[in-house]
Amino acid sequence: MNTMLKTLAALAFAQVALAGWPFGPRCHKGDHKDDCAALNGLFHKTDGANWCNKENWATDSSVCTWHGVTCDTNGRVSELELGFSGHTCLPPPFGSKGGNGLIGAIPDDISLLSSLTYLSLSDNELGGPIPSSISKLTNLTTLLLNGCGLTSIPDSIGQLKELKTLGLTANELKWDEIPSSMGDLAKLEELTLASNQFPGVMPVFFSRLKALTFLDLDSSQLQGKLPTAMPFPTSLQKLWLYGNQFTGRIPEYIGQLTAMVDLDLSENQFTGPIPESIVQLKTMKDLNLMKNQLSGKFNTKICDLFKTKRNPGKLTVCLMAHNNFTCPLPACASNTPIGEDFKMSCFGYGKLADNTPTCGHPELQ
Repeated sequence: MNTMLKTLAALAFAQVALAGWPFGPRCHKGDHKDDCAALNGLFHKTDGANWCNKENWATDSSVCTWHGVTCDTNGRVSELELGFSGHTCLPPPFGSKGGNGLIGAIPDDISLLSSLTYLSLSDNELGGPIPSSISKLTNLTTLLLNGCGLTSIPDSIGQLKELKTLGLTANELKWDEIPSSMGDLAKLEELTLASNQFPGVMPVFFSRLKALTFLDLDSSQLQGKLPTAMPFPTSLQKLWLYGNQFTGRIPEYIGQLTAMVDLDLSENQFTGPIPESIVQLKTMKDLNLMKNQLSGKFNTKICDLFKTKRNPGKLTVCLMAHNNFTCPLPACASNTPIGEDFKMSCFGYGKLADNTPTCGHPELQ
């Protein structure tokens, strides 16, 4: 009798397993077993039944037809885009979210997607740590985990040697716990760590990212002075540090970032004069230093960076308002372009009716 009961139980279990969750994956018989297991695991461990868009998920159709899944020519999953549903996610808790309604944690078995090159789970409720097993996705070139409420980054992230884009904006990461192994990402070109709201000092591993062109650390409660040694790679073209609590002078080494196109240091507490070396940034198009405590004589050589009929400079946007520069200001610091030469002058000062520069005028400071 016991043998018969065990046999019946085994058959019942097998039927449920074939049907899918919670005992077994569902997908097409031609799908790779690891892809099938990983995607079914993700679906069932992140409340897939209530996703905004779950078209074909956990069905017998090929995983290549499931919403957000792209396969390569070998039938392996190469891209997974669940950061945008294409539907309206209704509250709670996704009334203002652009994600797909995933809730829970990123499961360890995501690592089974060994052919994955692109992974986006942004704007979902995926709190907790990024699993260390993510390091096994060695073909990843893009990893987007913005706005998920993630609390930590594994040290193993440095093993993603093909990674070019890493988005970790708007999570709950602590600056003193971000692993220095991130500096091992030799091919990384874009790194966003903005809006992580735990106070701290800026990590120093950025200088090791020799391919980095875009670094976004804005609005993240970063404090203190910038490091005394150059903390950035000279490959940078965009550096956004606005909306933090940096103090002290803007270091002279800023002039070593000769590939710079867009530099934003606004809304901090930088003091002293603009560094002389800033005029070495000949490729810069956008410069924003407004809302600091900069003082002293305005560096007139900044005017030479402007793109004019007579000057090959690139600068077209220059924001300097709400500082404490000494009057008189040079012509390029006026809100009014000089003739037709200046595409854009350093905005925010203007002139009073009597043609007096307004740099010291309380209503415009």
